[in-house]
Amino acid sequence: MRRWLVLLLLSTLATPARAAPAVYEIGPSSTRIGFAVDLLDISTVSGAFTRFTGRLALDLDAPQASRVAVSVDTQSFDIGWEPAYSLLRSDAYLDVLRWPALTFVTETVSPVDGTHVRLAGELTIRGITRPQTLDAVLEQRHWDPEAKAEVADFTVTGILHRSEFGMVSDSLLVADEVNLNIKARLQLAGTEPAP
Repeated sequence: MRRWLVLLLLSTLATPARAAPAVYEIGPSSTRIGFAVDLLDISTVSGAFTRFTGRLALDLDAPQASRVAVSVDTQSFDIGWEPAYSLLRSDAYLDVLRWPALTFVTETVSPVDGTHVRLAGELTIRGITRPQTLDAVLEQRHWDPEAKAEVADFTVTGILHRSEFGMVSDSLLVADEVNLNIKARLQLAGTEPAP
């Protein structure tokens, strides 16, 4: 028994420690949180949130160790269609006076292939928390001479159902499904590649 414990200890010491995931701040300067919903099955209204904060712990070599947490200012949407502003802010939809933020926090990150992971977590809107799955794809990773750093471009997509968060008004006019499309660019730690 003692010999087994010694061998286990030696094997642990011989295993190189993994570096902790790099932590990045998420904000409007590097990320766009877009959404789209169909109206009457004949047109689509698109918009984006313009104020949000978040943190991403990213490990590109072991994506399952990555985590993300985002908080979005619910009043900050830009939709480009004036009649929608007061409606979306009302208690029938985002109810921004009672619920000024919506949040998403991952619980697990599961690799699908070399550039695609599935983010499973909890989405909270209007004080209601539901499980939510998002798909994140690494679009490209390259050296940016202007930033003088390596950058990574990600696309994150998903579908949420507004009825699950108590937004059931106008069901004959507005689709229940809301499509999310998030674009993010992260400046990675790295050195300039050799010429």
